[in-house]
This record gives sequence, C-alpha cells and structure tokens, in this order.
Amino acid sequence: MRRNPTGLMEQNEARQKVDCVLRVNPKGEEIFKEYEKTKTLTDATHKQMVNVLVADMLELHGRIPSSSLRTSYALGIVTLFPYLQDPFSKHGYEHYYDPEGNTGFIAWRIKTVQHNTCAGSRCHSKTVLQDGPKTRRESLLFCQQRFDEECREAISTIRYSTDESVVKEKMSEFPVLTEGGQ
Repeated sequence: MRRNPTGLMEQNEARQKVDCVLRVNPKGEEIFKEYEKTKTLTDATHKQMVNVLVADMLELHGRIPSSSLRTSYALGIVTLFPYLQDPFSKHGYEHYYDPEGNTGFIAWRIKTVQHNTCAGSRCHSKTVLQDGPKTRRESLLFCQQRFDEECREAISTIRYSTDESVVKEKMSEFPVLTEGGQ
C-alpha cells in the first residue's frame, strides 16, 4: 500500500474500526467471504458494505459526521481491502470519500439517508395559513353574489383599508370561483 499522509497509526485504527463494524454485522461475513474468494466485491455487496458502514457511522456519530470521520472510514476500507483501492487517485480511497468535493460512495449514501430521514420526518412542513389564498371557502349561489355598486364598494374597502379584520370580513363575503365553478 502506498504511503498515506494520515500516517500508519491512523491507517491501522481506521482498518480496525471498519473490520470491527463489519465483523459484528451479519452481512459482514458475506462481504469478507466474497472478498477473500474474488479479491473484489460485486456491486450489490459493495453497496451493502457502504450501507453497513454508513449506518454505523450515523448511529455512533450523529446525522452529520465530520469530514475526518468519513475520510477515516474510507481509509479503513482500502486498508482492510487493498484490492478495492483506486490506483489512479491521490490516496486510493477518494472513490469512497473525497473530502475536497464531499463526493464518493460514503458521501452519497449519507446524503441519501439524510434526504430519506428528512422526508420521513417532514423537515419542511407546510404552513397552512388560516384565511389565506388557498383556504377553502363556501361558495355562494350565483344569485346571492353582489353586483355593481356593492361589489365596487367592497373592492374599494379591501384595497384601501388598513384594518386586517375589515379586509377579511369583506373577502369572506365574496366567494372565490375556481375552474369548474367551485
């Protein structure tokens, strides 16, 4: 393995961390067996390994793990499984996590988990305003609607009044017709 700027001690710690996480996970055994047999991993097994490691990382270190932690896991993978190292990248682990661009399998999995978690817990909840433009109102029958002078008077009141309660009262007197007449 080529010399890494993070140092030999950090490589060993990273390797032990990844090894430990995979050995305690039931899917880890399959990952080790496949790697020992073929010196590589299929796409499905590779994805499984990244999922297991990211799940552990998020469980232990929270929803937004630091860049150094992500780098450590990436280094651990290529130290534990040297044939998975990328010979064309600077350190060999950038396809798992590249701190310069926050890219790689680990970064993408974290983003996916964060997105799915956020969607499930309604991170961006819609605020429904009472008496807003999308509020459903009861329609008045056509014959009950006001015409001419009454209508102009109400519009003038709505347009120039600074009293919000007066504006809302006048607006509630006039139904909003949408497509289909409702």
